[in-house]
Amino acid sequence: MFDKNVSKAITKEAKRLKVEEEVLKAVVFVESGGRAFATVNSKQMPLIRWEGHYFYRHLPGNLRNE
Repeated sequence: MFDKNVSKAITKEAKRLKVEEEVLKAVVFVESGGRAFATVNSKQMPLIRWEGHYFYRHLPGNLRNE
């Protein structure tokens, strides 16, 4: 599901947050699709999941397609 480094980071964070590791892994998997990075122009870049509905609300009125 996750590579070794991501699994270790999740384990560490679960301990810090005092939550079950498997629960945190499930949340991370749902939110990230199991991938933390993508290759862009031959570089590993962190994935950013845009939430269109959130950004849409912050657009000035003249840029919205209402």
